[in-house]
Amino acid sequence: MDTHVQPDVIMGTEQDLPFCILTQLEVDDDYVFEMASDVLTAYKRADKKVRPVPGVFPEEDRVLCHFPEDPLLSLPKLTMHPPEFIPNGRLTQERLDEMNINPDKYLWPEEEKLFKWVLQLNQDSLVFEEEHCGTL
Repeated sequence: MDTHVQPDVIMGTEQDLPFCILTQLEVDDDYVFEMASDVLTAYKRADKKVRPVPGVFPEEDRVLCHFPEDPLLSLPKLTMHPPEFIPNGRLTQERLDEMNINPDKYLWPEEEKLFKWVLQLNQDSLVFEEEHCGTL
């Protein structure tokens, strides 16, 4: 049973948040689909609603999430006085200049040094060339 119904056009007022204009309704056996200019939604009729059945969930099917360790413990300790940037490995001075770190001078000089130091510690996870993709 595939029928098309043309409803009145619905539009929000300027006081309300604007919502899309409803242009067409499609009705089939299970759902009512509302096709609009930018949204497609489905309405399930009450007789088709799936209601949960109370019961006991089997213990062997229970999902357990365990972290092997605390991820914060494996992070390197940050120093209060980071060293000056020394180019090495993937992170060179040219690549650091391309990143344009702190162009608005929002960070203090010590914060900028700390950011560069953290980038240097994690430079193996940065990708500058195609051959570095997917490698650590």
